[in-house]
Amino acid sequence: MLQKYYIKCILLLPLFSILLATLGCPSPQTRTGIDFRLVEAKTCQDVKDTFPATPIGETDTFLTTDEQVVMWLKFENIDKPHILRWKWYSPNGELYYDSGDFITNAEGGFHKINYSWMPIIIAGDKASSLPGEWKVLVFLDGNLKVTRTFKIVKNKI
Repeated sequence: MLQKYYIKCILLLPLFSILLATLGCPSPQTRTGIDFRLVEAKTCQDVKDTFPATPIGETDTFLTTDEQVVMWLKFENIDKPHILRWKWYSPNGELYYDSGDFITNAEGGFHKINYSWMPIIIAGDKASSLPGEWKVLVFLDGNLKVTRTFKIVKNKI
């Protein structure tokens, strides 16, 4: 009798394993019910360096004496690595800085929230001598996702 019980368990174990694998282990999409997406994009003066990495001094106007301009992004439901690239254009329309490819979520795990940002230096750098309307483009996995304009203005004396 005990032998029949063990045989049933051995025969049912693969079926149970298949059911558990297909029904009991949701994928990242079914875990959240929402796909990966960019939810916010802001220009700011800095980013808080502890979680959550929130923007500091959100603005679209910067002084030639400000330390930097930061383009900050917030993503939801990230579950694999993604490639970001920032392209900064000066007021004359020329490419001022290309960040190159930047991998966000390099380890590939699931995160409900993810932040990425890229600065350019103003004070003491060439940008301080180029006042006017600037543009930054952000590419996600090779596709243009964000275009923001901002101004760098001379300080009033």
